[in-house]
Amino acid sequence: MSLIIYVAHSGNRIVAEPTKVNSLESLRAWVQRTAQIPVNKQVFLTSKGKAVRPQTLLTEPEIYVFDSNSFSPTNTSLSLIPDPSPLNPDTPPDSIANHDQLSSWNDLFCRRLDWARALRVQYADLVQSTQRYHQEQAIIQQSVNVAVMSLHLHIRSTEQKYQHEEEWVDKLLTQQEAHVDSWERDLDILQHIPAKPDFARYIQSQTAIPMQQSSHESEVTLQQFVQVDHVKQAASSAQNIMTSFAQRVHNIQQSLETTAKDSDALLEAVQTVHLSRVDNTDEPAKLLEEVDIIVNKMSNDLEHVGSLSNNAQNDARASKMALLHTRNYLPNLDGLCLELNSLVRQTIQQRNNAAQNFLHHMQTLSNIESRLAQVHSSLKTLNMSQSDEQVFDTLNVLSKLPFVYGSLMIEAVRRREWADKMKSDSATLAEEMATYQEEEERRRTKWLKSVDDVVKTEAFEGRPLSVEVNLQADDLEWPVVQRQSLQNYIQTLTELEFPNSVVQTLSTALKDLDRPTKKQIKHAKTFKNGSMHEAAFGTTSLMLRGEDEYKVLREANTKLEEELKGQKSRVRRLEDILHRHAHMNRPTTGDSFRPSIELVSEMVSPSPSSPRPSEELIRQTVGSRRPSSSLAAEEGKLARRVVALEAELHAAKEHASNLEKDAESRKQKDADGQREIDEAVSTKKDIMQNMEAQQREFADERRVLEQD
Repeated sequence: MSLIIYVAHSGNRIVAEPTKVNSLESLRAWVQRTAQIPVNKQVFLTSKGKAVRPQTLLTEPEIYVFDSNSFSPTNTSLSLIPDPSPLNPDTPPDSIANHDQLSSWNDLFCRRLDWARALRVQYADLVQSTQRYHQEQAIIQQSVNVAVMSLHLHIRSTEQKYQHEEEWVDKLLTQQEAHVDSWERDLDILQHIPAKPDFARYIQSQTAIPMQQSSHESEVTLQQFVQVDHVKQAASSAQNIMTSFAQRVHNIQQSLETTAKDSDALLEAVQTVHLSRVDNTDEPAKLLEEVDIIVNKMSNDLEHVGSLSNNAQNDARASKMALLHTRNYLPNLDGLCLELNSLVRQTIQQRNNAAQNFLHHMQTLSNIESRLAQVHSSLKTLNMSQSDEQVFDTLNVLSKLPFVYGSLMIEAVRRREWADKMKSDSATLAEEMATYQEEEERRRTKWLKSVDDVVKTEAFEGRPLSVEVNLQADDLEWPVVQRQSLQNYIQTLTELEFPNSVVQTLSTALKDLDRPTKKQIKHAKTFKNGSMHEAAFGTTSLMLRGEDEYKVLREANTKLEEELKGQKSRVRRLEDILHRHAHMNRPTTGDSFRPSIELVSEMVSPSPSSPRPSEELIRQTVGSRRPSSSLAAEEGKLARRVVALEAELHAAKEHASNLEKDAESRKQKDADGQREIDEAVSTKKDIMQNMEAQQREFADERRVLEQD
């Protein structure tokens, strides 16, 4: 497919072969040779106003090329077309040798037809030129539209970037304004929060308190961690910085709005010119059709006269036809020439006006683009200076220092406890490994005694492998902080009505000191589920004393023991009730020698044939003995209690069974889900590999096409 290139300033249309312009560099060189536009002055745009990219060059059907010299405000050169010489036809032949001879009339008709045909050739050339002028005018006007579309795309992109920057600026100014408004309150809060002077060395140098100043003071607060004079100076200059920064943003906004308005005005002017243009591109062709009609009539009349016989009647008929040509056809041809001359002048004027408008609009567009570039550059550099940032950082420290100090205290506790744990675990590890070493030494000695009468004892001298545990660290010495100090600090923040989010965060961090890590929880859950495999349990088989990994196991074991105690208590209560009930039934007749355990079994496990065996047993018991009224009532209560306990025990068993089934079902679902995830990941990898292979194939094909 051929590539059509439109030269914007001249309206020329050039067709290029794709094999000659398969890259931007070759296209620029080809345009320089064809359109005489320097390479460094060429601007390529698509029909949608977008810049031409090397990736889509081969897929573009048409490209508009602009000469950046035409954008210059000092440029006055125009690609204008001068008015051509008007078409003035010669006087048509009108002389005849003999009015009474038909051959003379035939000769006149022949000379007039030759004259008309020669005029028609000149007419056609002029019509073709007129159509070319129309085409150039359309290309010039469309080029302006494309350039304006490109401008609107740039403005839209800049507006989006401005909106993004505006959101950031609004958020920044709101945050800094809050710091400016609350710095006095924050400074007063710091005065009421006690602190350890040892933590001052962890604060930034510009706000740190000197250690020699704090060492002799009895009580230190967080306010002494900052330089009050420096804070007051920052607060006085912060408002001016915010005002200046907001003014910069406002100026950028005004420039962008002015640029957008000028762009809209330019678009409206371009559309107005486009709509006001008279669409007379078909007029030259219509005039040429009328000329062809007249020439065809004259040709037909010549053929008709040539077919007549030579007599007086035919002479008269030929004379009338010649008179018709003289009065109608020939004057009509002259009139059509005048119309065409007027149309040519009008077309050239419209084309030249389009070129002038092009120069004016492109210079306006260039001015807008330059201002837009300034706005874009201002947006890129829309940042605070380092000194301004230091001012706001100083105010920000006031509100953030209580949280940072609390985090430092928690970190000190965590590091100290972790170091203690490492020391304890390393000592335990060394002790256990020493035990292994002693056991191996005793085993070797015992074995050597059994074979010392045969082997050389000195050949087996040596000690078993030993392990030496060394703790190495380049960590800093943190101040000693107790957990009670952390709790007191959080309580102080609560009493000072510090933001609840900060207090809650510190409280959560304090609770997390006792929380096992994810790896420890995973190991504990693996062991709890019954897996004793070392690979599943962890990376070591040593169970160090006091290891945090087993806190979860101990907690779970405690819960299980409590549940077991509750279940045992319930069982004891059931046994006690059943025992007392069986003891009360011993004097009854017929069952004097039955063991009490059988009675208990009979009460706990009723006969399947009876829907309510306990109540039937109650009726038998009541009928077989001579109870008093109070004893019968107590017996009924006990029997109902037994039934209730049986139902409760049965419900508990069903609940436990349901829980086991639910756990098994969830485990199966998790396994199925993991299998589906593995399959999805495998499918995704295959798809990505296929896409990468296709991409490599496309790259190879494109490289081959570029080389061709």
